[in-house]
Amino acid sequence: MGPRLSGQLDELQIFLENSQVPIDVQLISDALTDVTLLRIGNLGTFKQTSVSLKPGHYVAVGKRIGYREVRAEFTVGFGQTPNSVLVKCEERIVATNRR
Repeated sequence: MGPRLSGQLDELQIFLENSQVPIDVQLISDALTDVTLLRIGNLGTFKQTSVSLKPGHYVAVGKRIGYREVRAEFTVGFGQTPNSVLVKCEERIVATNRR
């Protein structure tokens, strides 16, 4: 095994170790939107909460009766972790009686 391969294996080992370390992410909402973090579970309603997530890609879905559903996609780790993620239903749905 040469020095180049040895260096690559050491780098891979560091990436693998870092991939298992949870990172705290702040989620912000309006205490009216029901928030679900796909692959994790329902977080309910809140103004601000913190969740520990392993590095990867995540999708937060917000639902509120009478409002359009929202999705917030974000990446944790790899230098891409956001300071906070906003999940808030703001666009009201107007009901019409079309036939």
